[in-house]
Amino acid sequence: MAEGLSLIEALVLGVVQGLTEWLPVSSSGHLVLTQEFLGLEATVFFDLVLHVGTLAVVLVFYRSSVAAILASLPSLPSAWREHGPREALWHHPERRLALLVVLGSVPTAIIGFTFEDTFVAWFSSLLVVGIALVATGTWLALSRLAPHAPSPGQLTLVAALLVGTAQGLAIIPGVSRSGATIVAALLLGVERELAVRYSFLLSVPAIAGATLFQADATNLDAALSAWPVYLAGLLAALVVGYAALWLLVQLVKRRAFHHFSWYCWGLGGAVLAYVLL
Repeated sequence: MAEGLSLIEALVLGVVQGLTEWLPVSSSGHLVLTQEFLGLEATVFFDLVLHVGTLAVVLVFYRSSVAAILASLPSLPSAWREHGPREALWHHPERRLALLVVLGSVPTAIIGFTFEDTFVAWFSSLLVVGIALVATGTWLALSRLAPHAPSPGQLTLVAALLVGTAQGLAIIPGVSRSGATIVAALLLGVERELAVRYSFLLSVPAIAGATLFQADATNLDAALSAWPVYLAGLLAALVVGYAALWLLVQLVKRRAFHHFSWYCWGLGGAVLAYVLL
């Protein structure tokens, strides 16, 4: 149980979460491996609390985008009445982005609710983690095929739904959420900075929704009874996650995203060798 973790163990898991949530190497896969090989046992809810720490990173790092989106919403009803839904939503950049985040969240939610039990069971399978890491490495390598967008590319409705589907599949431990969504957006021709920003804004409802879904009375009581452990993990994930997100943005701009494929292939291969040999 998470309440059985020491502060040091919670900090270790928080650092692992902060580093691997944004770098395209799968935070869920690394948390499974860390707990397995260090003999730690944390609940799914504790893992979600760590995700809340990295969620806070997105809200801080992209605070101007989040503030602009929120500021645009109060005037939506009047704009809708005066200009119609298309002009009010689709031709307004902040509201358009908000709409695409909502629409992209739909396939994520459908996949998550439909296959929840399967995904939870896979969190105890090193075989699944190993296979998923190899698949993540292959997907990252495909980012080299992404077209060069000379100007800020538009994010279409179809692209948003496909990126949201990629995010839903990233619930599988070993599949990188950032890697799955950013590479999907890049291959669809979305400009690199917008691909990164949309990927991380799309993570906000996904992480918040998953946390609220797991926040039943039992989990909340466990978190309150061991609040120093939960807080230590959350703060570690927040601080380290901010630095990792900054690094990722720089790497995507430099088209160096695909280099992480070697790490995923190596780690995934090592896990599979450990399990099968």
